Parts: sequence; structure tokens; C-alpha cells
Amino acid sequence: MKLNDKSIKKNYGMLGKNDLHENRASEGNNLMGGLGGGVLGKMIGGAMNMLETEIKKEMQKNNGSENIQGKNFDLYINGKRVSPENIKISNKIQEKEKEIKLPENFSKNDFKKFSSLDKKSPETGVRRLSDRIIYEIKVPGLKSIKQVNMTKVNDVFELKLLTEKEAYFKNISINFPLLSYKVEENDLILEFETKE
Repeated sequence: MKLNDKSIKKNYGMLGKNDLHENRASEGNNLMGGLGGGVLGKMIGGAMNMLETEIKKEMQKNNGSENIQGKNFDLYINGKRVSPENIKISNKIQEKEKEIKLPENFSKNDFKKFSSLDKKSPETGVRRLSDRIIYEIKVPGLKSIKQVNMTKVNDVFELKLLTEKEAYFKNISINFPLLSYKVEENDLILEFETKE
């Protein structure tokens, strides 16, 4: 076939059928060999392997710790340098460790009993101190923390309280960490920390 053939130009545009095929065949013989193979691909693969090896060596040297003391680095956000003095580090792990374990004491039988009884809303008193909020939840017949099941979903503490004959339900919407809880003279006392 000739490149000047009108049917080829008509069907394949300006390049023609053979031109496109020849260009694809010559890519394999090219010095770079395309993205996936050839010299360039081998060079990039080798550089990545070397970088990975160096990172592993550096981590082993530091025993896997992330110690950056004595190292210089700059932080850029959206192309602007951020000064180290303006960086505030929030330690969310320590905050999580400060949170106490909620009393989740109900057995399967307790949940069955709780669901079968009519729920009452307990009388609740709230006191605010300088750095704390104290909830006093009055439940006649409450003798032990084992009668309390408490869960937290987002900023809502859900309380289920079960006495011999009655079931109580209370939601407390509060965005402060729970410091302590105890049962004292038919009261469930919850103490929340308000300082940051």
C-alpha cells in the first residue's frame, strides 16, 4: 500500500495505516523503552530499591524510633514555609490513655430483664465546679456499680441502670472526658473534667 492512497487517508486520517503500526513497533527498540520496561524502567526500579534499602538501614540504626532530634527539616503547606514555632502538637494517644473504662456490667440476662421492664427517667442533679462537672443520678435500690451499664456514642453517654424491680435509662450529652464514677447511697455519681 502507498501512503498517498486516498482510501487509506480516508479511513485512517493523515497518518495512514502503516505509519501508526511502524511507530508502535519502533517504541520497543527505543533507548527508553516506554514507561514499563527498557533502560529507564530498570533505572527507576533500581533507584527505588536503593531508596528502600537506605530507609530500612536508617530505621534499624534508630531502632525503629522516630527520633528527629538533631535533624533539620522544613515544612511547607500549599507552597508556604511553616515556622516550627507555629506548630502545635496534639497528643491524641495520651488523651485516649486518660479516658477511663466505662462500666459495661450487664450480662445477657440483665439485658433481657432491662428490655422487658418499663424504663424510668432518673432524677438528676448537676453541679459545676471550677474544673469539673458532677452528675448525681438518683436511683432508688442502686447498690453496686454492677447494676450500671454505660456506653458512649460520639458525645452522648448512654446509661442503663437496673435494680431488683425497675429499669432506668438516661442519656447525658457532654463533650468532656469522664474522670470517675461511683455508686454512693442510691446515687450514681459521674465526674467530668472541664479544663483543657
